[in-house]
Amino acid sequence: MTQPLLRDLAQQTSATAFLSTLEGDECVVIAVAEPDSGILRVGYRVGTRHPVSKGAAGIAILAGRPASESDTDAIRRAREDGFSITAGELEHGAVGVAAGVRSPVDHEGMGFEASVGVVAIEGLDTDTAATAVVATAARINSLLDT
Repeated sequence: MTQPLLRDLAQQTSATAFLSTLEGDECVVIAVAEPDSGILRVGYRVGTRHPVSKGAAGIAILAGRPASESDTDAIRRAREDGFSITAGELEHGAVGVAAGVRSPVDHEGMGFEASVGVVAIEGLDTDTAATAVVATAARINSLLDT
């Protein structure tokens, strides 16, 4: 369901697109698509994990939660903007942009926390990426609502 959306996102931004979900206190990459353009691409492996408190993907997930006194400035900013931008947090030179994906709550009151985003080496047009990432998150959210 999300792979075609990730491919479109990768093409629009000329960056590697990803879908991450929360597992415990870690962000886990569950799907990736690379752009066709460009000489170099960022390889982001499915299954890659990092602390939810670091990187655009994790911050976007945390920004989807209700406000808390323990929120960092990055989480507050992402909540206000609707997306997160980080540079060099997970890997030197890598720039990430991500937006939260909300899941519908099932009959047991459970849902999942996720984010969609892009990652590239320095030089990513973050304005274009933010617009595309937010639009892709909205498309995924609409698919989850049906």
